[in-house]
Amino acid sequence: MAMVLNESTDRVRIKIMRPKSIAEASQCISAVREGITVVLGLGGMNPDEAQRIVDFVAGGVLALDGHRSRISEEVVLFAPILAKINLVSTETKEAA
Repeated sequence: MAMVLNESTDRVRIKIMRPKSIAEASQCISAVREGITVVLGLGGMNPDEAQRIVDFVAGGVLALDGHRSRISEEVVLFAPILAKINLVSTETKEAA
């Protein structure tokens, strides 16, 4: 998956969130502003509402010069500017 280090503290700070609304999603932006990497779980949500939340958070994180990486259809990672993110695919291709 990903290894995330906060250069200012050399500690990994990750928060897992499952917002139910846009109002709750603003907490994700606040966490990124504080230097915390956020894993946003969107499973079980209405797809339109989930997309609104991702767009809202992505805009806020972009304004903070942060990063966004889609882990899966239902999971998105948002990280502060100093975080280093390396996504490594574990999928293998079958021989044809």
